[in-house]
Amino acid sequence: MKIVWEKKAAFGCEYFKLADGVASGTVIYQDGESYLVNYSIELEDWVTKRLTVRVDGGASLELESDGRGRWFKEGEELAELNGAIDPDIQATPFTNTLPINRNSWEIGEEKEFQMVYVEVPSLQVRKAEQRYTYLGEKDGRRVFQYQSGSFDAEVLVDGDGFVVEYPGLFGRRYSKGEYL
Repeated sequence: MKIVWEKKAAFGCEYFKLADGVASGTVIYQDGESYLVNYSIELEDWVTKRLTVRVDGGASLELESDGRGRWFKEGEELAELNGAIDPDIQATPFTNTLPINRNSWEIGEEKEFQMVYVEVPSLQVRKAEQRYTYLGEKDGRRVFQYQSGSFDAEVLVDGDGFVVEYPGLFGRRYSKGEYL
């Protein structure tokens, strides 16, 4: 699976690839300064086992997870992240796919998640509460209401759970050999 997303909140784009249980992306964007961000997420049944994020010329982050809500950095447990299953990297819409694909959904169903939120470019991490509500289908795409703090958006995903449109932030421009 290969996808290219356009970044709408600032000038930029992402090249994303999912193969052999590893999701990886290269994000280029300009928000005052220019940034190049590379990440990889090792997955097992849509559960993160290892997360690596690097900002060109800057910070790097490597975390491991037991897949049940415990996170480790260089072998030391990060207790402040306990309970979080999924990462949410600020620079990519891919991480919205993780809680969507890890769960089954009924129309109107609302689920809350604890996420490991990764700020870019600082790569500071914190636990963040997020809520997804499955609203149904629109034009052959599933629609989720996403909420975190005061932020609220309707996110459209394809049948595989990958973001097609994240209003004001990201839009998919290429997938499965087709430009959109």
